Amino acid sequence: MSEAGTPVPYLFSNAQVVVDEARKSVYVVYPTGTPDGRWDLVLATSKDSGAHWKRTKVNDDAPCANHMTPSAALDPHTGRVHVIWTENRAGLGGDAYASCDPGGARCSANETVSDVPFASYGFVRHSPRWLSEYGSLLFDAKKRALYAVWTQTVETRKGAAARIFHARADVR
Repeated sequence: MSEAGTPVPYLFSNAQVVVDEARKSVYVVYPTGTPDGRWDLVLATSKDSGAHWKRTKVNDDAPCANHMTPSAALDPHTGRVHVIWTENRAGLGGDAYASCDPGGARCSANETVSDVPFASYGFVRHSPRWLSEYGSLLFDAKKRALYAVWTQTVETRKGAAARIFHARADVR
């Protein structure tokens, strides 16, 4: 599904699959990039059960930062795919959001999800700077709302510590 020759980070990939049965589309969102940490998010779309894929970049900045551990949810009414992920485009960790058109033609401008930057940002698993790996995103079709949950490091009197955060957004 990822294009031959396109590197995918070994860790922090967490590819997500979303199926839109009404529009006969399958979506997969995943990071691409090399060990230097310049990773972009890609939304791959198939309308023929995976025989062919169209790929669209989700993050809207230059490949200069980590964009990883995506989580995706489908709005069954509109067919839009909503994506959150962890990134460090400003040099500090944070979570970002975009929504993509049905069929994956294009994705919206990126928005910040986390109110404050992460207190630390590191890739060493289970170290005090580790940024965790997985968030979750849910679309509530009845309430027309997105719910996001993620782990974020915060400063405490004893140093950086992980906490669970959440956000809710109404979708028009």
